[in-house]
Amino acid sequence: VVFNRWERSVRAAIVETKDLDREALVNGLIRFYEDIVFALINESPYAATSPGHGSGFLHGRERATLTQYGPSDVVKELQLLRQVLFETAEFYNIVLDSHHRSIICRSFDTATLDAINYFSIAQKEIAETFVTSLSHDLRNPLNIANVSAQLIEKKTDNFCIREHAQRIRKKLGELDAMIQTLLDAAFLKGRKKLRLRIVQFDMMALANEVCADMIMPNRPIIITGVPVVGYWCSTSIKRVFENLISNAQKYGQSNTPIR
Repeated sequence: VVFNRWERSVRAAIVETKDLDREALVNGLIRFYEDIVFALINESPYAATSPGHGSGFLHGRERATLTQYGPSDVVKELQLLRQVLFETAEFYNIVLDSHHRSIICRSFDTATLDAINYFSIAQKEIAETFVTSLSHDLRNPLNIANVSAQLIEKKTDNFCIREHAQRIRKKLGELDAMIQTLLDAAFLKGRKKLRLRIVQFDMMALANEVCADMIMPNRPIIITGVPVVGYWCSTSIKRVFENLISNAQKYGQSNTPIR
């Protein structure tokens, strides 16, 4: 009766349940419901025997891997289960004294915290796995392209072709470094900032280098200024220049210089 009532309530309250059949929706919480029974028998609130192994932890992981839930949905369905449990007990004139109500409430509080913690851990693991797989897949065509550029460079005596092949290899190397940065960002998110690689260089020289690589017909790039030598992260500054020039090429007035 409790779970029939709860299913109606939770499907009305959480949109993401529309794609779940009854078994997927209910089974994980049945384990926790049994833990409440044991908590009442033992006169002690539910607590996981060890991190990652209680019904609250298992429920959080299940919701992260099998549903489109957000953290608030995990909390909401446990709140609804507690509400339905008390309403059903009252409907059937099952008297719960303050001690038993306290055991139930404290059990729900613990299970909710466990579920949210493991939901977050599982979602992070899923995101890291996705980024790792995507990065691996991206590097395969990059390696093939790099080898092809090397073959072109070695098999031609044409200076212009060799120069273009070298530029291709250089850009492929930069793209590979960006993929590594993407990996670093995925694994370090929430723990610490990405490490800047500080070196001494001339900002004007870097600007000239970027602009030479991004030249377009009918859109000359004009650089004005003086050399500025200092200590920065050249990779990050280079991306700033590339983004600025790319935006100017996309959104600026056509057939006019980019200054």
